Amino acid sequence: MRRGLTLALLLSLVPVPGAGQEDAAALGLKRARACQAALDYRCAEEELAGVREHVADLAPEVRITVFRLSAETALASGRKVDADGHLQALLVADPRFEPPPGAWPSGWAAELEKVRAAMPDREPPQLVVEAPADLRAGAVAVVHARVSDRSGVGPVVLGIAGVTPARIAMTTTDGQTWSATVPAPQVRDPALLLWVEAVDLKGNGPARWGGEESPQRVPVGKAPPPPPPPLVKRWWFWTVIGVAAAGTGVGIYFLSRMDRSSGGAVGVPGAGRLNVEARWPSP
Repeated sequence: MRRGLTLALLLSLVPVPGAGQEDAAALGLKRARACQAALDYRCAEEELAGVREHVADLAPEVRITVFRLSAETALASGRKVDADGHLQALLVADPRFEPPPGAWPSGWAAELEKVRAAMPDREPPQLVVEAPADLRAGAVAVVHARVSDRSGVGPVVLGIAGVTPARIAMTTTDGQTWSATVPAPQVRDPALLLWVEAVDLKGNGPARWGGEESPQRVPVGKAPPPPPPPLVKRWWFWTVIGVAAAGTGVGIYFLSRMDRSSGGAVGVPGAGRLNVEARWPSP
């Protein structure tokens, strides 16, 4: 029954006369998928074996598909040795291959990681840089980078290009995010020219974000205007205070004289009123 269903699926994939422009490898992959859908793994392996004979002549993305389907077929049918061989070939073609989330059973994913761990690491680290935003001239700039590698991350360097080039060693506290600070004098408008590179502990790399000859351009705005000086530091403030104080002293003197001329006791102020008004320019 299953064999009959497989044959029916295969017959539906045979191109009609005059329309057979499909590549033989693509047709073989379609037939293998049909066999997998019918749970006929022997049929799927036969189709894939024919495609693998010419895999070196295929485009890289097609080779990856061939090895992935071959590994899935071997894993589903319990052929561990064949599965490991196909997984190795898959990781050579795509060292960072990951199945779509939920597409593989946990046992298959574990076997993939086991094979990956046993293979030599020849890949540079994975590098993602977070450039600083909203920079202003004369302010420090903090650059963050996420770096990962299965062999361990080696030196990570932040480079500054431009008039005064520099290299700054980036540091990490959690082994995942590296950071470095560009000194304020280096942050000038209209742009900060940066690059980052990282190698792993086996010397693979460097992985780069930008480069010394082609740095990334990070916009820098003009420095904000300085804040106005405090009131007590303005020249006219103490002038007004001095004038007001002098006026108050003169008023007190004349009030005292008025008290004496009216027969009051010395030092005992009589009835009187003093109005003092001070004005100064607005800032």
